[in-house]
Amino acid sequence: MTPERRLNQLEPIVADIAQKQDRMIGQMGAIANEIAIIKTDIAEVKIDVLRIERKTDKTASALANLTVEVRKGFEQVNSRLTSTEGDISVLKSDVSALKSDVSILKSDVSALKNDVSILKSDVLTLKSDVSILKSDVSILKSDVSTLKVDVSVLKSDVSALKSDVSEIKLTQHVILKLLQERLG
Repeated sequence: MTPERRLNQLEPIVADIAQKQDRMIGQMGAIANEIAIIKTDIAEVKIDVLRIERKTDKTASALANLTVEVRKGFEQVNSRLTSTEGDISVLKSDVSALKSDVSILKSDVSALKNDVSILKSDVLTLKSDVSILKSDVSILKSDVSTLKVDVSVLKSDVSALKSDVSEIKLTQHVILKLLQERLG
């Protein structure tokens, strides 16, 4: 067998190997693009989580402020009741003045009850909002976990492709050495 004939037999093999190598390089580029997209998605999810955490912090702060306000309201009611009781003991002799004070006190208590009812409704709304935010955070954490698994799979695929490219380069190098030895 002549060297030209051997060279003619090896040329298609080398061309096939080069074509496969080009295809693998293209696939590695596509995988790199997918990884970049996933990294962007993860960054966006992290931003969303931070935003939700900030909203949760604001809601918790508002709930704490609301609790303080309710406590102050109760203290004011207690203060008014104490003051009213003192007034009642002092004003026992003046029945008409006592009736006026009792009427005012009833009005104040009614207004405070209304305020407490509104505050309770606000507390329930805030608790519901906190529950929804916690659910959203849980969903986002699950999404981040899924993305991490996807990135791990992609890394494994890239590693396998790199290994295949190394094998092809080694085979190509051996073929070129053989060609050089036989031709040269």
